[in-house]
Amino acid sequence: MSASRRTSTIGIIGTNTTLVCQYTDSITSKGTWFTESIFAYTTPCLMVLLILTFLASRLTHLLLTPLRQTTMISHIIAGVLLGPTFLFKNEALTSILFPPGGKVIFETLGNLGLIFHLFIMGVQVDSGQLHKTGRKAVAIGLTGLLFSGALGFAVHLVIIHIHHLESSTVPITYALIVIVNTMTSFIVVTKLLTDLKILNSELGRLAASSSMVCDCVTWVASMILMTVGKALQLSQWRPLVTAFAALSHYIILFFAFRPLVIWIGRHTPEGEPLNQNHFVAILSIVLLASFLGETVGQSATLSAFILGVSLPDGPPLGTALANRLETMASGILLPTYYMVCGLRAQPKSLVGKRSIWYLAFVDVAGHIGKFLGTLLPSLYFRISFRDSLSLSLIMCCKGIMELIIYTYWVDKKFIDNGIFTLLLFNMLGITGIATMIVSHLYDPSRRYRVNIRKNILDSNPNADLRILVCIHNEENVPPIINLIRATNPTRRHPISIIVLQLSELTGHVSSTLAPHHQRSKPSSNLKQSERIVNAFEYFEQHSQGHVIVQHFTAEAPYETMHVDVCTLAVDKRTNIVFLPFHKQWTIDGTVGAIFPSIRNINRIIMEEAPCSVAVLVDRSQISSKRSILMGHTLYSIGVFFLGGPDDREALAYSKRMAEHSNVSLTVVFFNWMSGCLSHNETEMILDSELIDEFKACVVGFKERIIYRNENVENGMETTKIICGMDDSFDLVLVGRHHSPGSPVLSGLTEWSECPELGLIGDMLANSDFSFSVLVVQQQSPGAKSLHAPKHHHKPTDRNADSRIYPFLEDESDQVRIQLMS
Repeated sequence: MSASRRTSTIGIIGTNTTLVCQYTDSITSKGTWFTESIFAYTTPCLMVLLILTFLASRLTHLLLTPLRQTTMISHIIAGVLLGPTFLFKNEALTSILFPPGGKVIFETLGNLGLIFHLFIMGVQVDSGQLHKTGRKAVAIGLTGLLFSGALGFAVHLVIIHIHHLESSTVPITYALIVIVNTMTSFIVVTKLLTDLKILNSELGRLAASSSMVCDCVTWVASMILMTVGKALQLSQWRPLVTAFAALSHYIILFFAFRPLVIWIGRHTPEGEPLNQNHFVAILSIVLLASFLGETVGQSATLSAFILGVSLPDGPPLGTALANRLETMASGILLPTYYMVCGLRAQPKSLVGKRSIWYLAFVDVAGHIGKFLGTLLPSLYFRISFRDSLSLSLIMCCKGIMELIIYTYWVDKKFIDNGIFTLLLFNMLGITGIATMIVSHLYDPSRRYRVNIRKNILDSNPNADLRILVCIHNEENVPPIINLIRATNPTRRHPISIIVLQLSELTGHVSSTLAPHHQRSKPSSNLKQSERIVNAFEYFEQHSQGHVIVQHFTAEAPYETMHVDVCTLAVDKRTNIVFLPFHKQWTIDGTVGAIFPSIRNINRIIMEEAPCSVAVLVDRSQISSKRSILMGHTLYSIGVFFLGGPDDREALAYSKRMAEHSNVSLTVVFFNWMSGCLSHNETEMILDSELIDEFKACVVGFKERIIYRNENVENGMETTKIICGMDDSFDLVLVGRHHSPGSPVLSGLTEWSECPELGLIGDMLANSDFSFSVLVVQQQSPGAKSLHAPKHHHKPTDRNADSRIYPFLEDESDQVRIQLMS
């Protein structure tokens, strides 16, 4: 049988109705040797369509990446370009690559991916955050909604009054467009913020909270309008029946399907992957919910989304489902849906139809209303004009939720392909332009850029030392606590610790930075999180009141996690940030685990932090000495001083350690040739002043302090001396950078494996040493000098107890952030 006879055919039945005829045995071909065209068969045709989808969408996204466009926009544009209007203008080629039978299956596959994608998006939404939304977010969300609706309806009424439109359905279409323009989808905004890498910024959290308020109101209005609008087209009594069926459907989702999915999720052991049988059972429930939605006249995708929203987000269920489903649903199947939407566009249908351009005015008016309705209240709340403008543009962006509504309207005959094309192009243009502007307009790092950066060297010796501690897992806790214990907190020199538990944003769509006790859900694992808190609280309780601890939790993508660290450091005016190294050692001295994501976070923090930064390379579990600072054995600490601001910061920090009764401190000065610490005269003066000051301050503890002067000519001699001290210390302090061009480092650059630790720090961290290493970096203090020999401090009330309010001293110039919108 010839291929022409086996090709699917189409015919027109009635008004705007197309019938596709397909042979039942045209699934797989027998090969090119036995058929005239393999495109007459469904399976090879579907394969070619998928290949075209992946290639075209990825290539388009690659070309649009410099313009900071989202993947959704790139995929839709690829579909438009592959459509019959542009690349495939030849009808014969279009009929081969996009036959009616293959296109139906392709669209079905895309809708299946959309169902699972919306379900995952729903699972990741924390609906409990709605009642925690702040006054600012509620006002901005509602004002934007009202302005958009008011201006859209005003333009709609003016056009209807002035022009006598022929079609009686146009006024209903106007109303539908006005309602959708009031919408700002929460999952669309959070996806956009993630793509722009500002999800956990101050503006990003405000935008997410505002969109959640707007989303809840407009979704209810949209569902009611679509249900009633469809029912009114059928008969007089059908609206009540359809509305009752829809309500019953969602009640079944919440009171039957939701408990069933949660019950299945509870059978998954904590920290274990989702069982295969449980995973298949949940997918079956999702498909059943979508099927029931189609049965009662509701959208299958909307049913899956609402089922997902009703489920608890985050671990264990939300994270497990996202890990199992996201790659297949969002990475493979969803682009086919975007491609189908792009292929539906018919730009030629926009020519010569005045009514469509009237709708364009209504659509643009709704966006203008949304923009003004967000901009004005933002300025009222004293948000800067730059940030208010960025927020207004973000709230005007549309995405997958609006696209679903547009395609639903086309399928249900609310609108035709011409109006769909207009709405699609408006969405692409407005969202694409807004994305580009926001990416260049808003920089979250401006929030923590300060003129004067905090450090230890220039801090008030009579004030509390403020340390921000970053914790990724339980293994980070013991070495950090031992390090703080070695810092010797006393009544005269108390320490304020801000513990920030960092966890990757998985199973959620909104980031969090909040005090630990205010979090709505655990950041990753509740038991691990509580054990970390308990460890620091135990340390605080046994510190005789010399240590005050505050706990914070941050959930964010690894790419932007540094924003939370730097923001909290500015807010709490910390002197130094402690970061764990990205490698962990086993007891036999081998590297047990490597975390590249933690390394990237450390790199960015060291570049952008508003205060000093220290990276702790912990080898305490393999050290031959097991000093714990609480017994009779001295905890041996070494300071390698080669000169420069970072070494001076390390020496200033060691001065606090020198006062500890169980600490033995050795300061090793590496001098060049004739005894000079540095070949730079200015740096040499600053180094000498600090050394003299250090010796004067620790004169009372000189029996536990050793000074060594090592004269070297090059980096080889420096390395040889350091290697000879392997068994001499439990902990070594060293600066990240040293005096530029110093001869004592010559020849070491080619050995660098971790440049973020500096030359000496890299050598100590990646060699076979048994001691722990603390690599210290002093951020440039801006207007202040690198070293202040004399401190001009305010008078201190000796009768006041500085332990009670360690975070309230001298904060008149500090603008505090609102951690939760």
